[in-house]
Amino acid sequence: MKLGNLYNLEYWDNEVPKELHEEIYNYCQNQYWYSKIHNPKSASIDPKKQEWKLDLQPEIPRRTLYRLPFAWDTVTLQKLHPIVWDFFSYINKTFFDDRFIPEGKPEGIAGRTQKDHAENPFTTSTVSGKASVFPGTTFQNGWTSYMNAQPYDSVKRTKSIHRDWDDYGLIESNEEEYSTILFVSNLEWYPSWFSEITYHDHTKTGERHGDLLGPDESTMHIKREFDIGWPVHTISNVPGRLILMDGRWLHSTKPTSYLAPELSQHIAFRVKRK
Repeated sequence: MKLGNLYNLEYWDNEVPKELHEEIYNYCQNQYWYSKIHNPKSASIDPKKQEWKLDLQPEIPRRTLYRLPFAWDTVTLQKLHPIVWDFFSYINKTFFDDRFIPEGKPEGIAGRTQKDHAENPFTTSTVSGKASVFPGTTFQNGWTSYMNAQPYDSVKRTKSIHRDWDDYGLIESNEEEYSTILFVSNLEWYPSWFSEITYHDHTKTGERHGDLLGPDESTMHIKREFDIGWPVHTISNVPGRLILMDGRWLHSTKPTSYLAPELSQHIAFRVKRK
């Protein structure tokens, strides 16, 4: 379904084959996920042991979302996580006419750097600490392929309204150079478990980005001078849903309800046009 309005926003339901859906979900359950507790300490968890359920205990400090880093460009995605590369290749060719590469605007991951990944990989894939083992790639600050898992609402606040593309001088242009592809990898989900994404326009409401951040968020978010408008679209966490959004969309994701038996999970690719 194409939503449009300001920038490109589309989604597809029940069109990714069931076997691919199950394969990518199961693959992520056999990796370590990373997060940062706001005291501040970093932590990793083993999802097979359902260690994220510890967040339901009383007096647990707030944390960032869990993330499973895959790669920072095409070469490292192919080498480190070939299953994820095959998944990306399928959706890129099937839905997007093979027009993207996974080399969009990178995203930092709390508790995990590329240097960490190289020196002590807590995944089923290994990589040498020397970037030269991957001709044509270099280490950089951030990841372009990863999995997001939204923690329970008992330990995580709703994500601040933000964009995935921070070149704000081109916000008003017709350029659609950078986009984000999301795939809801949960096999089961219901509306009361939440974790939907809201999309905002940039009409003048009197709020600017960063105006309402609390003192503990002020060091985690860069205040940028743009207007935050009211929500114009909501996309729910429907299992198997594939989403393509222009990186300029203002958006925010709600945390997982404490009622859910697992966390909401999105496979994410920060992409740019070839």
